Amino acid sequence: IPITVGEDMKAFQMCAMLFEEGIFASPIVSPAVPEGQAIIRTSYMATLTNEQIERATDIIAGVMKDLNLLKK
Repeated sequence: IPITVGEDMKAFQMCAMLFEEGIFASPIVSPAVPEGQAIIRTSYMATLTNEQIERATDIIAGVMKDLNLLKK
């Protein structure tokens, strides 16, 4: 599931911050995507519990907030 980030450096920064919280995600940056349209690629398994998915989304939202990536 892609998460739009925008700037390449923010994508790298977000991946590093997520990794520190125990979440592995891959940055997809230019030239794989147009410049300024970097994304974070996340993957989920059917074996995850609702609690695990909620924890992951809470962490992702927190990192996005820290990086000023959440739209108001």
